Amino acid sequence: MTDFSLNYGKAIYDLSCEENLSEVILNDFNLISELLCENPEYINLLDTPTISKEEKGKLLDEVFENRIHEYTLNFLKILSEKKSVYRFEKCKNVFVKSYNKDNKIENVTAVTAKPLSDEYKEKLVSKLIAMTGKNIVLENTVDSSCLGGIIIRFENSQIDGSLKTKLENLKKHIFA
Repeated sequence: MTDFSLNYGKAIYDLSCEENLSEVILNDFNLISELLCENPEYINLLDTPTISKEEKGKLLDEVFENRIHEYTLNFLKILSEKKSVYRFEKCKNVFVKSYNKDNKIENVTAVTAKPLSDEYKEKLVSKLIAMTGKNIVLENTVDSSCLGGIIIRFENSQIDGSLKTKLENLKKHIFA
């Protein structure tokens, strides 16, 4: 991650906390991220050096005025002025990481051979909350090569209880 993204993402997060707007700006960032993902050419347009600062400001106002907070809109205008809208996602990631840390939110991915039932997801979330003391945002990814069991991925660690890994470990033990 570049210093630019780290500095700008942290700056908008710090401002949002000072103004008690972190959740509002987080929602804005999610909306912007979705729009930029659906329209990647918009990033190129806003980063084009031949378009004036005023024109870029008008373009951003047309799309976002009255849809996002003025701080978020101004943040986009600054990125545009610096021809750095392409760095928005990295800035957002810094913002989200800080937000999650301050709000004790842990993103967890559960990899399973088949989709988890809602009941099992609830039980898993409850156990993970008890284990981590954090609010859990659970994503279930299906990978048929898992065979059975579950792999739980946190930001910096993994618990592998998959049948595939157990069979591989047994094979290593038998043929070692």
